This record gives sequence, structure tokens and C-alpha cells, in this order.
Amino acid sequence: VVTPGTIMDADALDAAKNNYLCAVYADAEGIGCALVDITTGDLAADQFLRGDVQTELLNMLAKNQPSELIINLYGYENQKLVDALKDRIQCFVKNYYDWAFKEQEAYPKLEKYFGAEVVESLRSRNKCACALGALLQYLEDTQKTLSDSRREWQEGVAAFVAQLDPTIEELTEIKTAVSEAVTNC
Repeated sequence: VVTPGTIMDADALDAAKNNYLCAVYADAEGIGCALVDITTGDLAADQFLRGDVQTELLNMLAKNQPSELIINLYGYENQKLVDALKDRIQCFVKNYYDWAFKEQEAYPKLEKYFGAEVVESLRSRNKCACALGALLQYLEDTQKTLSDSRREWQEGVAAFVAQLDPTIEELTEIKTAVSEAVTNC
């Protein structure tokens, strides 16, 4: 299945920019966001819990310009947010299965791709985890093979986790987990 964020054909893409697929998880406490470019393996994630979280999300997305965005029902029902995504970011916005954004679905999926140590590092950033889990589910639903991009995603997750300011010991554990995950692909 080809969607705006999963196009792989180089002739259909602008070589000067990334083709990001984005997942947004929103609830009453904040917003989590994950972006991936499946052609390059670039991966980014963040969550917004304080202040004007909607503006923070829109600013992040304006910098990355995703071509497609999936969002949970809570976020999709926020008409102001959806209108801003369509107007300001100008991306395809789709309400995606709410169950795919649930923590109980996200963490096993994240462990499958990135290992238990990375999952533990993301527990304090549960909105990011929910968005990442839904993003992976969407890719599983739309793409027959994910293995070509796994290594890049794992490196992206490791870099993201490093931003959480872990100790040297925790970084070593994450590096080992990512290495083992790549070996198991």
C-alpha cells in the first residue's frame, strides 16, 4: 500500500527534502509525536506536556514538513488541531486505529524492534512511546517488509534516547540492546 508518507519511488520524491510519515498521540495531559522517513531511516520523536502544546507540536512539524500524519481519535476530534495541521503543515491527516496508540500495544511493538532497554528508557516519555508504537503498527499495516529500514530506525531511537540524558551505564545497555536487535533482524 502506498500512502503519501510511504512513497519509496525516488522519481516521485523531492530529493531536497525528507518524506516524513508522522504519528501524533494526544490526550488531556499533552501530545507525543514521532516522525520517520522510510527512505532514509531518519527518526525523531518528542512529547509536549507544558505550555501551549499544540503550538509546540505545530512548530516541530513545520520544521520537518511531514507529507502524511496519523493521529489518535482524541487528537482527531480536536478540530482546531486538525485544521491547523492541514492548513499550516499541509499534510494528509488520517485518524488511525485508537488501539494502536495504547501503551499496552506500543511497548511490545517497541520492544520487538528496539529491545527492552530502549523501551525502559521510553517509559518516562509515554506519549512518545504511544506515537512510536502507532507509527510502527501503521508501517506494518502498509508495508510488506520493514527490515530494510530497521537499522536506521534503531540508530534513530538510540540517538533519541541519548537526548534523555542517561548515564554511561544506561547508554551502554541501550547500545547493546540496539546491537542485539539489529542482529536479530
